[in-house]
Amino acid sequence: ERKQRAKLREAQEELIRANKFKILGELASGMAHEIRNPLGSIQGALEIIKGDYKEGDKKSEFIDILFREFKRLNRVVTDFLSYARPTKPALVNCDLNQLLQESLSIIKPEADKKKIALKTHLNPKLPQVQADPYQIKQAFLNLLLNSLQSIENSGEISVTSRVEAQNGWLTIEFKDTGKGISTENLDKVFTPFFTTKKEGIGLGLGIVERIVQNHNGKVLVESQEGRGTVFTIKLPQKV
Repeated sequence: ERKQRAKLREAQEELIRANKFKILGELASGMAHEIRNPLGSIQGALEIIKGDYKEGDKKSEFIDILFREFKRLNRVVTDFLSYARPTKPALVNCDLNQLLQESLSIIKPEADKKKIALKTHLNPKLPQVQADPYQIKQAFLNLLLNSLQSIENSGEISVTSRVEAQNGWLTIEFKDTGKGISTENLDKVFTPFFTTKKEGIGLGLGIVERIVQNHNGKVLVESQEGRGTVFTIKLPQKV
């Protein structure tokens, strides 16, 4: 009887989550239309006005600031859409090690600048997985950027891939030597719009969780304040 109650409660919670995301998706669609239309007009006007000023002109500098803020607003809308209305994964056979290497190459220039060592422990016999390579790479990049931002000056990011012997799931681990996450914030890291950073709106980790869940996987986090963080993605070989 206790197991039946637990299953019923889990089903009810899943239904509530599904309804929330349906409402959120409808809100996202309306927001995209109402915000992106005026943003497009602003961009067009800025491009016209910028042509009236030469490089180095004080007013040209202000226009550059407006362009940067326009891009930031557009990114907020894009991130919100990615979270609230995720596209269904286009499944193909993927090499996760290759996607990890591609993601690491993207962040390497910034890591080198901050004197952060990138280390890999990738299982060369890792089997391919059915996944959407674009979405999985986005999840990898979000976690790597999160690690990069958590390390203020010098440190290490370690990425490990392996196969779980018990169930055959593929496990990807992202470990950093950053500032870590406090105990009170650990349960909130995947919550939309929760962030302790000066930049960003707190959707990056939420997007990671949605992508992984849509691949029937799970993402876990362990952290100690002042000692770093470990994010672990677990994916079944077949979704």
